[in-house]
Amino acid sequence: MTKSYLPNSDDKGIRLVCLVANLGSALVELRLRLPLGRWAAQNGGCVRIISIYEFTPADLGWGDIFVFQRDSNQYVLALIKFLRSHGKKIVFEIDDLLTELPPFLSHHVALIANKFYLVESLQQADVVTVTTPRLGKELSVYNQNIRCVPNCSESLPNECAHHHAVPSHEVSLIVASSDKVLVDFLVPALTLAQEKLSVNIVAIGPIGNYFSKKGLNVIKTRIMPYAVFKSYVASIDNGIGLIPLDESLFSSCKSPIKYFDYTVAGIPSICSNVPPYSDHIVNGRNGILVENTTDSLYSAIESLVLSHSMRSRITESAIAYVHNNYGWDTAVNAWNTVISTLDPHIPLIRGETQYLYFKHRMGIKININKLYWVAKSIISPASYLIVYKIFKSYGIRGLINRIRRS
Repeated sequence: MTKSYLPNSDDKGIRLVCLVANLGSALVELRLRLPLGRWAAQNGGCVRIISIYEFTPADLGWGDIFVFQRDSNQYVLALIKFLRSHGKKIVFEIDDLLTELPPFLSHHVALIANKFYLVESLQQADVVTVTTPRLGKELSVYNQNIRCVPNCSESLPNECAHHHAVPSHEVSLIVASSDKVLVDFLVPALTLAQEKLSVNIVAIGPIGNYFSKKGLNVIKTRIMPYAVFKSYVASIDNGIGLIPLDESLFSSCKSPIKYFDYTVAGIPSICSNVPPYSDHIVNGRNGILVENTTDSLYSAIESLVLSHSMRSRITESAIAYVHNNYGWDTAVNAWNTVISTLDPHIPLIRGETQYLYFKHRMGIKININKLYWVAKSIISPASYLIVYKIFKSYGIRGLINRIRRS
């Protein structure tokens, strides 16, 4: 799948084109497809979500507003400048403080190498959308027009975990991570929990292998699509979500979406007592806040494991908080504000403008669509990922050089 259309039936409303690196990612689902699909339905708008490497010239002519998500490089920056030169409005959507990566995320080599392009893309955008006010404050040094579109979540129909008076060995601790995080302090507390309470540990993502190497008995599950993840968590009765976080500036700018998702799935959360979780949780009421120490974490785990009524009470309070403040209408209204403030000029007659070429920053004329298919024709299917990585890390020029050598 290279395109996802969320059109209004008459196709005459404001037109958004979201150019993304990975159409199947949870971030695209959470930040774009779900909220903008509802925005389009409620406001007569039209949305196309397209791979940034597989759009057509007609897509560029069709759109009024172009949304770029999170990452940038030489190729992305050149495309942003090209679209702006033709009167298009640019939204740069970002959910992390990628300009200030902490040491434990140093494996994001491409992000670090492309910081220059990320900063200039932020500066070039008509508006930058962020997940939290704290993230917006940090990025305001690059662009003053910052708009917060919070991450939101809602329960899946007829899917919610339940809590019963069961022995501790029927309670599950859930830890999910799609990336490398600092979780060393979790291991001693989890070891105690298994030794004293015989709890289950459900690990979603690469963190499961780490726990196994530390001697924990873990039910390991791979990263899954966003809707599948929410459904899976909601199927774990007597579950407790553990959400560790360090005290870095980068982490403090993150969104509490994992807390929201656990909540609407019927799972109470134990979170590190740092932002963003301390911004939303009243300790003991709609969640548990802990210090990143073995004693603090184990004490919270023991309390929830041994009391199903406490699990139920905290979950009910958390569900009310999330539904009242961070349901999908909140995200839809925030997107509507962003789009309204851009006030794009919509031509009376929209032709399918054929933008066949744009100038590479080194002065080379490139036909983007043809370039993709040239690369595809000379490289084996098993190597498509290499093409994507070259694009992402080195831009068009790097791919051209590779093609020429081939």
